[in-house]
Amino acid sequence: MSKVIEKYNELKKIDKNMLYAFKIGAFYVFLNEDAEFVSKKLNLKITPFGNNCIKCGVPIKSKESKLKILDSKNIKYNIIEFEHEDGKSRNIKKQNNIVNSIIDEILSIDLLKISEREAFIKLCDFQIKLKNK
Repeated sequence: MSKVIEKYNELKKIDKNMLYAFKIGAFYVFLNEDAEFVSKKLNLKITPFGNNCIKCGVPIKSKESKLKILDSKNIKYNIIEFEHEDGKSRNIKKQNNIVNSIIDEILSIDLLKISEREAFIKLCDFQIKLKNK
């Protein structure tokens, strides 16, 4: 995790007033001073993050509601999709959009009105979308 801390320190030198949230696993994680500030605004728990570092996190599934609070208070923040060891940033946003669109489509299906053939075609379409993401 030292690469995340290094990136955080680098970004804070560029704009110390900006808050930075790193997408790590299932959370958007704020570090050090940003963690202290955000934890007070959003009532989040602070935990250790490596040596001499603290963090607080917003679960991805709570992103909309939690970050709206920051938006409503005109608090500037950037979400950083951290690069992986191979130097390539995963296109998480695109993958999430595809998965979310499939979930929305599944939820809109009227199971009492869809035929077996239509259901099979939809299932095939979903599989193709997920394989091509």
